[in-house]
Amino acid sequence: MFNQLTSICVLFYLNAEVFCSSPSDKYYNPKIHNCTDCPSGYYGSNCSNSCRYPSYGVDCQEECQCAKKACDHVFGCSSYELNEIIRLFSLSIATQCRYDKYYNTKIHNCTGTYK
Repeated sequence: MFNQLTSICVLFYLNAEVFCSSPSDKYYNPKIHNCTDCPSGYYGSNCSNSCRYPSYGVDCQEECQCAKKACDHVFGCSSYELNEIIRLFSLSIATQCRYDKYYNTKIHNCTGTYK
């Protein structure tokens, strides 16, 4: 029993800080006085590294499908990027006017006739 517990999580006290040594993707959680898996978006020794683009999420196993500046290491693609995609998609649908009308970008509506 003792060997099993020590192999799960070995703690070192250095400069009043606690570090988990095995496995490496854990950190010491003082609330429960034990080693815990890294939070979403982090990995490595004592969870000191954030996921690198395009990876994000738990164990950095998810992959962003957006630009680097819009990819958050915890949540993935930002809502700004998603909202922009939705806005552009909405515009492309809205710009399809019926028959002889055309889409007027100044008033954002179908108007007039083609000449």
